This record gives sequence, C-alpha cells and structure tokens, in this order.
Amino acid sequence: MGKARILIVEDEAIIAMEIELSLIKLGYQVVAIVDTGEVAIARAKILKPDIILMDIRLKGDIDGINAASQIRSESDIPIIFLTAHAEDDKLERAKLILPFGYLLKPIQDRDLKVTIDMALYAKKVDAERKKAERDLKKVKDNLETQVYERTRELENNRIQLELALDVADIGLWDWNIQTGEVDFSRRWAENLGYQLEEIECHVNTWERLIHPKDKERVLKVMKANLEDKIPFYESEHRLLTKSGSWKWVLARGRVVEKDQKGLPLRHAGSYIDITERTTALQKIKKAKEVAEFANKTKSEFLSNISHEIRTPMHQILSYSQFGVKKIDKVDKEKLLHYFSKIGSIGNNVLSLLNDLLDLSKIESGKLEYNMQKRDLKHIIQNVSTEFVSLMNEKDLTLETVDNDLPTQVVCDEQKISQVIRNLLSNATKFTEKGKKINISFELGKNPNGQTQSESNHNSVLMVKVKDRGPGIPENELDTIFDKFVQSSKTKSNAGGTGLGLAISQQIIIAHQGKIWVENNSNGGSTFNFILPFEQPKH
Repeated sequence: MGKARILIVEDEAIIAMEIELSLIKLGYQVVAIVDTGEVAIARAKILKPDIILMDIRLKGDIDGINAASQIRSESDIPIIFLTAHAEDDKLERAKLILPFGYLLKPIQDRDLKVTIDMALYAKKVDAERKKAERDLKKVKDNLETQVYERTRELENNRIQLELALDVADIGLWDWNIQTGEVDFSRRWAENLGYQLEEIECHVNTWERLIHPKDKERVLKVMKANLEDKIPFYESEHRLLTKSGSWKWVLARGRVVEKDQKGLPLRHAGSYIDITERTTALQKIKKAKEVAEFANKTKSEFLSNISHEIRTPMHQILSYSQFGVKKIDKVDKEKLLHYFSKIGSIGNNVLSLLNDLLDLSKIESGKLEYNMQKRDLKHIIQNVSTEFVSLMNEKDLTLETVDNDLPTQVVCDEQKISQVIRNLLSNATKFTEKGKKINISFELGKNPNGQTQSESNHNSVLMVKVKDRGPGIPENELDTIFDKFVQSSKTKSNAGGTGLGLAISQQIIIAHQGKIWVENNSNGGSTFNFILPFEQPKH
C-alpha cells in the first residue's frame, strides 16, 4: 500500500513547513503546499489528494471554509480543518461543510496521525461501500452468498473501526430518545474508570456524571441540536470518574434518526479525553498571569530602585560639591561632617547593591554558605552595636533575654548576621520614640514537627524580635516575605526595596529553618525565626 497523499493549505510558510516535516516523519506523502483558497481548489482537481489539511484563515478572497465547500461539492476528498482560533461564527460555518474534524494549532504529531488515519479509514470504508453497491446491482445470481460475504466483510470493518476507536481512546454513545436508553461503548465507560456492566445504560447516567458547573451549558447545547437549531452537538465539559476525579472531554454528536414528523429518535456521538490539553491551557493561562504580575512587580521595583539610587547619589554629589566650594571657608569639623555624610550615604547605596547581588545569587542558586558552629547570642550582640547611634537618636532601648539557654548553632555567621541586621533595622526604623525592642530566645521543635533525636525534644533554637511599630495588616502577614513587597502601613516612608525580608527568608530556609511574623496584642509585631542546632549531613 502506497503512502497517503496529502495536500497542505496553509498561508504561514513556517507552520506549513512544520506540518510537512511532521507528515513526512509519520510516513505520509505531501503532494503540494498552497497558501490560498483559489490555488487549493485548482490543485485539488489536478492532484486528487487522499486528504486535504485546510487552514480556516487564508489570505485572498476565498477563506478555507469557502474553498473546502467548493472542493467537497466536486469530490469526496476528506477535509480536516486547521485553526489556532475558536470563533463561534467560523466554526458554525465550518460545520456545514461536514469536515472530518479539526486540529488545533500547535498540532501534536499523535493528534495529527490519529485524525488522518481515521479520515483515511472512513474514506476506505465509504469506497468499499460504494463498490459493494455497484457489485450488488450487477450481481443477480447467488445473491445470498454475496450478501453473506459482504456482511462478513462489513463486520470485519466494524471490528477494525472499534479497534481504531479504542486506540484513539474514543468513547461512543447511541441514545434512543424515546426510551432514554443509551448504548454506551465499552471505551466510553472505561475512560471514566468503569466497567460497562457497572453503569446504567440510560441518559440519566450521562446527566449525573456531568460537572454541576457545566451541566446547564451542556444540556442547552444538546437541546439546541435536538431541536435542529444547530447541526451538531459539540461541548467541552467535565465528567465524573469512578475515582471521584473530574475528566475533561470533548464530545461531538448529532441526530441520526428522525420520525415522519421530523422529531429526533436517535442521537449518536463520541467523546475524547482532553484533560491533558485543558490542563496545559490552564497552566499556560496561569503562567501568563504570573508573568504579568512579575512584570508589574519588577516595573514597580525598577521605579523604586531608581529612586533609591538616584536620591543618595544626588546627596553624595551635593555634599561633595558643597565641600569643594567651602574647603577654604569652613573648619575641619564641618568638612568632616560632609565626608561623614558622603560615607554614610555611600554605605547605604552599597547595602542596597549587596541586597540586589544576594537576590541574584539566591535566584540562580549560587549563594554559598559556610556552615560553622557559632554562638547566636554573640552574633546578635555584634550586629546590635551597629544600631546604637540610631537607637540613641530615637531614645530606644534594646533588651535581650536568653534565659541561660544554649545558643550555639551550626550556621553561616555572615548570612545570619544579615538576617539579624534586616530585622533590627526594621524594628529600629518603625518602633516609636522612647519605646523598647525585645530580643528573646526559646527552645522548640524543628519546622516539620519532628525532633532530631528521641531524647531531645528541644531540637531548634527560636529567636523573637519584638518591635513597637504600627504592626502589619493581617492579609499581609504571608506576603510580607515576598520579593519587592513592603507593608502598606509602612511603605510610604519606609524606603528600601522590599528585598530584606525576602532575602532573610531564603537564608533561613537554606539553614533548614523557618521565619514568620505575628502581630502583638498590645501593638507592633514580632518576627520569629528558628534554626536547628545541627545542620543535616548531605
């Protein structure tokens, strides 16, 4: 048997080439590629292909639907529509052509092969049927034998069709509208996890399995088809499986028998499982939403970061220019003040750039940790000295309570110092003048609730940093650790880029710990983090 000959009608050259390569790889012969409806009609007459893959949208005066209509009026070549869109008006027009089916772009090889093979098979069966009719007209002798042989051949064809439907995971139904009985195929039941004998063969069974949120829409489309308002029933919806999960299906059918008054007697159709495709589309939609949110967040971040860098740079330039102009007119103490300001502002810019660098390393997985046994109490004491001047300006008191607990943990001293620095910086910045900042230690279980040994239930060290600031809105307690996020209560005058807590969280997680924040009943908030005394060995 020779290769099936296929005509591609596609006005986008790259897509046409991709389809051609797929067809060749699948063992078909591409007889031509055309990009307009006019040329497609002419080539179909000359080349007489076995199948035509027709894009609905084509350049020129004749679109794919009109071209297909003219070709079908002159030949019985199966036509499969290609589209990247699902406009209702175009699909309604396309249905009138009675195409074999549709392929949505981008086209998967498996879908392409199954659809083409089914079209070829249907064409073959139709050709054999026509041949049988011609033979029966000619044959008058030995009619019973010929009928028997033909019936056996058709039965074999039916078996082959059922096998093909099984391979394609296509479930069939045949509904007796008067009695309500439905002849479900075995594959129809098995695709939902049932044995055919387990389900009641009635239309009520089908209705019960439809997802409640889809049912009204599905029944509305079915009703329109039964009332001959639309030529086909077609619906994407969810069906309940035996396991209790929902499976997305694409169902197509039509009225196949009517009475003398034109009322429907039988309705038949099929469905295929499109769960993977639907899930993929949902993931794409979700990814798009995430990307849009990320772009918005980064835009806000870039706007903020440009302000955070531009402002101190202007200050540095102003102090340096003022110092140059006044170098012969002011005393050394005044010049020292200018230089101190330049140094202080420069350190702030450097801290900002370090945060950005740390964030980049964290996101790329390149941030390295030097784990050593260190005294967490001493780390906190060392970091707190950096804030003495600022605390004195605001008349703040720092109180540290260790309750004689063991405070030595295995950690990266520099990274944990960065976490303490971020928490103390926020506490100092937002605590009201004359108030107190508390740091305390507690013992507890590790983050997953399990202990490191049966004899030691106190497997982690908890540090609490309590401020007397405005607190954090309840709906922001989780998002406060997201990148580029700042509390709405402090954002207007907080400064910074919203990176400190995000970096701190990643550092704590890398230490197999956990960090979170709680609001205090008497005002302010408490940032808590826990670290295991020992790091797991890898």
